[in-house]
Amino acid sequence: MTIGESPVHIFLEKISFTKVTERNEAETAYNEAYKAVIKDNVECSKTVLLTPQKPISGFTPQKHVSIPRSLNQLNAKIALESILSIKEKDAMKKPSAKKFAKLWDNLISYTEVHSLMGFYPVARRPGPKAVFLADLSDPMTLWDYFIHGFIDTIYLEGTNLHCISEFPSAVQTIIRNYKIQFAKQERGLFIKMHSSYL
Repeated sequence: MTIGESPVHIFLEKISFTKVTERNEAETAYNEAYKAVIKDNVECSKTVLLTPQKPISGFTPQKHVSIPRSLNQLNAKIALESILSIKEKDAMKKPSAKKFAKLWDNLISYTEVHSLMGFYPVARRPGPKAVFLADLSDPMTLWDYFIHGFIDTIYLEGTNLHCISEFPSAVQTIIRNYKIQFAKQERGLFIKMHSSYL
């Protein structure tokens, strides 16, 4: 085993190293270095955590923060926080100029990323529209394009109508009844849009 230091001009500081000739020596040296690093990190974190901190003047916490004790509690907390309230969900469903511009840009500058969203653009007289393959589309994406007037056609295949779950219940009922009575469940159904006015 050889011990040495690196030249200063390579690392701008001296770094000690150990040269070993056998694998066992290397494993032993690695384990010892690992234990030393872990011991230093634990001692450092104890020092930082146990050192009393001065409170920031004028700071008052907004709400009590509880730290989850397990991964399951953390996942449950994240899931609860990600659930939108009815007001938030309704606000997301309303059309806006900002969303309109974003969706327009998606249709004009169509890329492979957009193809993963389950639609492709078609040229129409007033402007670009989208043909949606509903089984590949997110219900909220489909609703956004619909409410902003960008849908030309929706293709529903099979019995799963989850993709239209954001549409008004009357529209869902009409599509479901037509699919049951006329489309014989397993056949595809093309829904041609002429207006997004509800």
